[in-house]
Amino acid sequence: MQLMNNFSRQRPSMVYIMTNNDVMNQIIAYSRDGKGMLTYAGAYPTYGRGTGPKEVSTRQLTMVSTP
Repeated sequence: MQLMNNFSRQRPSMVYIMTNNDVMNQIIAYSRDGKGMLTYAGAYPTYGRGTGPKEVSTRQLTMVSTP
């Protein structure tokens, strides 16, 4: 039995993540359909540098959702 909450039944939207590459960071974009399935939409350079493969604290993670 699969359970779905109201959030996963919303209209299609976008999901953005940021890399932490020590050479150049990127924003990675995914489109999300009404069932929550993610599809790669593109990568966009920020021209900034991250810390590389060091461990990232969960305090540094941010989620944003709009209705």
